Amino acid sequence: MALNFMPGQFSDRADFYQQVAALITAGYGLPHALDHLRRNPPARTYRRPLAAVLVHLREGTTFAEALREQRSWMPDFDVYLLEAGEKSGRLDVCLNLLSEHYRERAQLSRSVINDLAYPVLLLHALIFIPAIPALVLTFNLNAFLLRTVGVLVPVYLLVFIGIFLFQSSRSRWMRRALEGGVHLLPIIGRARRELSLARLAMALEALLNAGVNVITSWELAASSSGSVAIDNEVATWRPQIEEGVRPSELLKHNRVFPDVFANLYATGEMSGRLDEQLGRIRVYYRESGSRQLKLLATWIPKIIYLAIVLAIAYHVISFWTGYFGQVREVIDFGQ
Repeated sequence: MALNFMPGQFSDRADFYQQVAALITAGYGLPHALDHLRRNPPARTYRRPLAAVLVHLREGTTFAEALREQRSWMPDFDVYLLEAGEKSGRLDVCLNLLSEHYRERAQLSRSVINDLAYPVLLLHALIFIPAIPALVLTFNLNAFLLRTVGVLVPVYLLVFIGIFLFQSSRSRWMRRALEGGVHLLPIIGRARRELSLARLAMALEALLNAGVNVITSWELAASSSGSVAIDNEVATWRPQIEEGVRPSELLKHNRVFPDVFANLYATGEMSGRLDEQLGRIRVYYRESGSRQLKLLATWIPKIIYLAIVLAIAYHVISFWTGYFGQVREVIDFGQ
């Protein structure tokens, strides 16, 4: 799956799902709805995959099977949810869930980018501006590039390497190692865990409502959660559930699943209102994870500002130290 991380891409996907849901609710058949969006897509890049999906639908495949053929366009998480909606006759509900999901991701990523834009610009200015006087005085372009581009290129490389490694196409052991490392980070680690739990609850709710059996629902939902740790843990449950052990019992005292998740799930299982409890779990962890990301977005600029202040202080102190050192040398020479 290609990694989409820009707000515009999230907004386009939210618009796509919302429009398909609206057309289906209005009485359009799925092929007619998709053909309408192929001719009037939320983004140009949707025309080709939608045309391919329509070809598969005309050949008699299901919607989910047609989407799976578009591996580089449709995330596995979306396919699992839409397959559950298709099987249960609640496709419009799942489409609206996905639209809401991507709308919130677009708003969150846009907020993070807006919060980071100014401090990142200041950081670039801090690197370039002190190097300009030396370039004007010496015309040494190589030294200027070394002090500016030489500092920024490693930072850019680290960012792009991180984006590349976290794509879902990477091997499981690599993603597990990266996930373990990220979870050690105080804010972003918690945010990633909670958003994975929100995705798990969303997929689990849709799959159970679609009539998929419990163990298969858990396995598919775990695969779509984006967390290798959750997927590995749930993969060990099948023998125990087939022997009659309930998932709520497996969730107890489990290091992968927090107590809040386990308690809410157990309440839903005992009361016979599991779908409502899964909805509450989804909202709880989605909001909590979003709060953590917003907190991260507020602290990163502060850290960058602090780094800029310290760098400016260093340059000022270095300048005056050198200046007074030269004055002292002149005085000593005169004596």
